[in-house]
Amino acid sequence: MMVFILAALIIAPGLVVAQTSDERPVALLIKQLASSNFRIRQSAAEELTQRPTAEKALRKALPSADLDTRRRIQEILDYYDRRPLRELNFMVKEGRIEEFAKSAVAMPPRKYDAEVWFAVREFARTLRDLHEKKGGQKIKRGVLEVSDDWLPVFLSENRVTEATKARSDGLYLVRACEVDLDQRRRKNREFANELDAGCIIVAAGKVRLHAESSAIIIAEGSVQLSGCRTLGLLLISGGDVELDGDLDNSLIIARGKITINGANKISGCRIISGKTVALDPTTEQRAPNLITENDPNPLGYIRWSDPPKEKAAPKSK
Repeated sequence: MMVFILAALIIAPGLVVAQTSDERPVALLIKQLASSNFRIRQSAAEELTQRPTAEKALRKALPSADLDTRRRIQEILDYYDRRPLRELNFMVKEGRIEEFAKSAVAMPPRKYDAEVWFAVREFARTLRDLHEKKGGQKIKRGVLEVSDDWLPVFLSENRVTEATKARSDGLYLVRACEVDLDQRRRKNREFANELDAGCIIVAAGKVRLHAESSAIIIAEGSVQLSGCRTLGLLLISGGDVELDGDLDNSLIIARGKITINGANKISGCRIISGKTVALDPTTEQRAPNLITENDPNPLGYIRWSDPPKEKAAPKSK
């Protein structure tokens, strides 16, 4: 008898640990969603929200559940469904621009268009406010001041060009893997959209524009702007940036090199490069411009997804 008791005492702690460390079965948790005890229901719901692998079982249980339990199951499924939005907002908070661009483009079109726009606007507002707080000239961009009731026109495509079908009215939020707009390639009488008149662009790849300036450009890849005059532009690129045109009251940030070509005029801008800024000798600088090179953490906010191993100290011109 004594041997049996000693054995039980030795084995029992292990059994207790195993029972408390193992997750409760999904079937049990779903059953507990219908419990008359509030604490049991709440505990089951909280655990299920952290277990996305339970989605299949929850959907299977949905049709046969009572009304209140169906509501609880649907709330959990909606929580799973909105996970990409929570991640998107986290990227805004953390300043992870490249991951943000990729995720925003990957979001299903029409389903969460408004939420993506609010995240883009929050990203842009944060950058604008930090720029101004750190001594930059006030950026006059009305699109950032609109109420939550206002929404742009939404366009989601793999590749956007001058031939992409788009309405002739409204400010567009364009989400695409690549944007390449150049009306010079258009033939006579051939359809042409008006996206080159200015739009908000989020791209998971490269952006190339021969057009008027866009309001906001957030790109994971490189950006090339030519033949345009930018006023109040917010441009953030995970690659190199090449500009051929006048810059006025704008914020330009790039992980790579920033090159400004031609006899351009720059006035009241902040330009931040993770590498170097190359200005054409004929470039005319009007009003104070803030130019920073070798900056791995622009405005103390932007965090690149794969920062260089060797970081040179930020240098201002």
